[in-house]
Amino acid sequence: MTGRQQWVVLAAAALALFIAIAAYFAYAPGRKHAGPPVEITLAVTTNPDSALVHVAQLEGYFQDEGLAVKPLTFTSGKAALESVLQGKAQLATVAETPIVLNILKGERLGIIAEIFSSDKNMGVVARRDRGIAVPGDLRGKTIGTPLGTNAHYFFHAFRTVEGIRDSEVTLAGMAPEATADALLSGRVDAVAVWNPFLLVLQQKLGEGGVSFSGEDVYTYTFNVTATRDFIAENPQRIIALLRALLKAETFMRNEPAKTRQIVAEFTKWDRTLLDALWDKYHFRLSLDQALLVNMENQARWAMETGLAPPQSQMNFLDVMYLDGLQTVAPERITIAR
Repeated sequence: MTGRQQWVVLAAAALALFIAIAAYFAYAPGRKHAGPPVEITLAVTTNPDSALVHVAQLEGYFQDEGLAVKPLTFTSGKAALESVLQGKAQLATVAETPIVLNILKGERLGIIAEIFSSDKNMGVVARRDRGIAVPGDLRGKTIGTPLGTNAHYFFHAFRTVEGIRDSEVTLAGMAPEATADALLSGRVDAVAVWNPFLLVLQQKLGEGGVSFSGEDVYTYTFNVTATRDFIAENPQRIIALLRALLKAETFMRNEPAKTRQIVAEFTKWDRTLLDALWDKYHFRLSLDQALLVNMENQARWAMETGLAPPQSQMNFLDVMYLDGLQTVAPERITIAR
């Protein structure tokens, strides 16, 4: 090797070392951002499925990473996502169902990370005085549910498992907070919804109600999403956001009692109600292969039922923004590429 070649090799090695050191200090654990924070608006649900965001906000982890996060609160992820599509927020926490439906309608959305999953947070509550005692009795009945949400898809999966055809039930669309009044007043025979609405209805109906669990029927996720344009233009903000959420996950694991207090404060839930449901929830920052499969299944359902226009099957791998989590916690990615 000539002297010039040796110099080129050494220069390249020095440059690589400089980049590595710069990256370490840019994203080093425990570091605090220097300079003014970058403002960002995040549409977040007032439910525990967004708990990583609640903790990151109230514990100051976003601020530590240089983000001044302004939360816009909603009772459903569908409404939170709509605020992004309307340009009122840059990011949203939302289940995978509204993401799938909007992508099939032409919206260019990307998923930055999963932050929550549960297979026990959905269910059906029905009135016994309408002749409903077992799932099969739902045939011929009117079921209230928030259309276009994961509760809507859950009921599809539930009735499919129970052998109930789509034509054998009538769906009544309504906001999640309207399900209790609709069922208690008798305007519908049953509702398919998530907690806390589910548990509250179970308690109010008492012996006059019957519940059917969604366990082993469908596992839903809550995700951080944004438009692909926003993601492409703001990779550093995405990395900062993910680092803050990873800190929040560690906090939640180490401080379970304080975590519940924070989540109760943010959601305005009664602490007793939150404690009763807490074991149904799983909080973890990730991008999993199961999410990809779930979205593909929901896309087929949406096209078959007319919720989305017929089209060739999408490659939802294109929706997953892997670079952010690859930088922050690559071991949390299980998606096959």
